[in-house]
Amino acid sequence: MINASEGILKQTKVSSQIQALLLGLGAILLILFGMPQMITGVIVNMILIICTEKCGVERAIMLGLITPIVASFSAVLPIALLVMVPFIVIGNAIYVSTYNALMQKGRFIAVCAGAVIKAAFLYMMVSITMARPVNLLVEGRLQAVDIPQAVAFMMSWPQLLTALAGGFLAIGILSLADKRRR
Repeated sequence: MINASEGILKQTKVSSQIQALLLGLGAILLILFGMPQMITGVIVNMILIICTEKCGVERAIMLGLITPIVASFSAVLPIALLVMVPFIVIGNAIYVSTYNALMQKGRFIAVCAGAVIKAAFLYMMVSITMARPVNLLVEGRLQAVDIPQAVAFMMSWPQLLTALAGGFLAIGILSLADKRRR
C-alpha cells in the first residue's frame, strides 16, 4: 500500500517531467519561428539543463537530439549548418552528460565545465569540417559544402556564451523551484 508521502512524491516527479517536456516543446516552437541563435541557443541550453535534473540525462540527450533535427527540417538552418547537425547533437549530449556527472560538485561548476567542453568540441568539429569539406547529396547530386565564415563563427564562442547563459538561467529556475518546495 502506498502511503500519502510516496503518492505526493510520485505526483511531483510526474508533474516535473511534464513541465520539462513542455519547456522542450517551447524550445522547438522557438526554433520553428527562426529566432536568433543567441535567443534559441540560450533557451535550448536552459531547457537541456532543467530536463537533465527533472527528467534524467537520457531524456535530456533525447531532447538535445530532437531540437537540431527539428530546426533542420523547418528550413531554419542554412545548408552549410546542416553538416553540423550531428556534431550539434553530440555537443548537446556532451553538455548534459558533463552537467549530470558533475552536478554533485555544484551546479555552477557543472554548467561551466559542460559549456566549455561542448563549445570546444563544436569549434574543433567546425575547424575540421572547414579544412575538409563534406559532400552532401542535394537534388540527386553530390555537392561539396563549404562552411562559410559566418557558420564557423556560430560554432565558436557564441556556443560557449549560449551554453553558459542557458545553464545559469536553468540554475536560477531550479534554485527557485528548490526554495518553493521547502
